[in-house]
Amino acid sequence: MCFLGRVESVCADGVVIKPQGDMRMRWLARHPDGTPRAEHVFVQDNTQPARTFGYEDSLRMFCGLPLTHGVRPGLGHSTHSGEHKITDVLVGDIVLASYRQQRGEWVCMAIRIQRRPGGRVPEAVGDKDTTIGRKVVTRMNAEQFVEETIAGKWAPRLLAGLRK
Repeated sequence: MCFLGRVESVCADGVVIKPQGDMRMRWLARHPDGTPRAEHVFVQDNTQPARTFGYEDSLRMFCGLPLTHGVRPGLGHSTHSGEHKITDVLVGDIVLASYRQQRGEWVCMAIRIQRRPGGRVPEAVGDKDTTIGRKVVTRMNAEQFVEETIAGKWAPRLLAGLRK
């Protein structure tokens, strides 16, 4: 499961994220023989209150945070391209969090910073591509630059011109 939103607060025990942005997921359920059965669409409801996520123990190990009491360390965290450490996350960041339910609470398994309003998205851990033009952080910062400068200035003018 994934959750897209703005970080309300962050601490060593968890992160609070308010749903924000256009989060849509589409998947196709199949019969055992492989034929399509039904198409499912999930659209995140941004009117919901902020949600608190704890950290999965493997994510704590990955970020160098102490493990929760009475929990045996897992196998560790295998990073995927574009993931960030929870210690890189700041209040106000727009993040995409992968989560699951563990022992009755929602826990964050991985986190990816999509936008840092007024700043730059930090380098992602596990970004295997060393070419500067193909790095995840380059794409995120470029999209943010366009939204905050070019599109932010020209889109309202364009819409006003189209309404005439």
